[in-house]
Amino acid sequence: MKQHITVEQLNELSENGKSNLVDWYNENNKLPVFQPIPETDLLLSIGQMIEFLDKNNDTNWEIRLHKPRYDVRTYLSEEEDHGELCDALWGAVEEVLEKI
Repeated sequence: MKQHITVEQLNELSENGKSNLVDWYNENNKLPVFQPIPETDLLLSIGQMIEFLDKNNDTNWEIRLHKPRYDVRTYLSEEEDHGELCDALWGAVEEVLEKI
């Protein structure tokens, strides 16, 4: 089972999305804003993505088999071969990062 997003997935973010991720990472890890963050530290794990969605969503959400706020099945496309929970969660996180 895949545990972290890939560098390629991280690079799918716009500059605004990356900035939002860095801000969240700094805040979550109590780091000074000016401290550079290695790219590998931004390769979020399943747990980090769940924590991110929990803290950055204005409504309750859950992962379940029917009608959740973020339906992980939306991101499980046969064409894109996203059969991993990690990839499905990343789809939801990426959507939130681009909006905040």
